[in-house]
Amino acid sequence: AVYSGLQADGRTLIDYARVQSQSYWFTYDEAMPVKSVTSSVADHMMSFAGTDDDDEEKRKKKMSRPFGVAFILAGVDDNKEPSLYVIDPSGTTVRYLAVAVGAGGESAMSVLQDRYAKSMTLREAEDLAAEILKQVMEAKINKDNCEIALLSAKTQKFEKYNQEQIEQVLARIKREDHEED
Repeated sequence: AVYSGLQADGRTLIDYARVQSQSYWFTYDEAMPVKSVTSSVADHMMSFAGTDDDDEEKRKKKMSRPFGVAFILAGVDDNKEPSLYVIDPSGTTVRYLAVAVGAGGESAMSVLQDRYAKSMTLREAEDLAAEILKQVMEAKINKDNCEIALLSAKTQKFEKYNQEQIEQVLARIKREDHEED
């Protein structure tokens, strides 16, 4: 999961998603489907609204304001099909093939709509993501202010790139920039 917005709200929602996933695992002895995790988080995000419950405990657990985050949730289910969802601050969920949120999210989304293809290789997708980050970031992109991760459909694991791998991706887009000059 990745979020953009209030850091405390984002961490609270990540913790909530983890607890829900663990509870599901202990109950059903299988991983919680990505869509179910997404729905659970979205329901929780909408729970700030008033309640008609007479139960004082349930009323105390309700938030007094909406969560101030947009949330990207990704995963791979047992069918080996990757899923990517965005939950906006209102709790609305939308499934995407490629998505961006936060500062520069709109311009990043327009580039993704123009250039993303489901048939892209991993290398092409890495290059596109790095190019988009380079365009929308205020600071110059480098290995210290950029993180890249891969959610592999084969292994069903989230793999965060190390500094060397990030440098390789950034070097490729720098080479392409020089070739265009």
